Amino acid sequence: MSKNKNIKQEINDYRLIYEVDKEVLCTKEENKVFKDLLKQGQSLPEGVFPYEYDSGKLSDSEFYRVVRSDLTQEEIMEYLAYKKLDLLNTIKNCLVFFTTLTIIGIILFLIIAAL
Repeated sequence: MSKNKNIKQEINDYRLIYEVDKEVLCTKEENKVFKDLLKQGQSLPEGVFPYEYDSGKLSDSEFYRVVRSDLTQEEIMEYLAYKKLDLLNTIKNCLVFFTTLTIIGIILFLIIAAL
């Protein structure tokens, strides 16, 4: 069961990374309530998470909510397909750039070697 939970967490993380879902900052009042909940040893409500700093440390005073998008499954799949195309286009452009650079380098080497 924990493996499925990890998979669901990863899916939720990817939904945030690729901006399918949004993070919404909690208000100061909500932050105070959630901080008190954690101090009492209770868990946070569904969809509320503490911020994680770059160092990996979780904040105990700043929280955010995950808001699901109103997109249909088909719209999400279409969005991700376009995102894949953008990434593939970037890879193609990098390959063209480095191939051109390599060809120019070979031509310059041959010109210098012929002198």
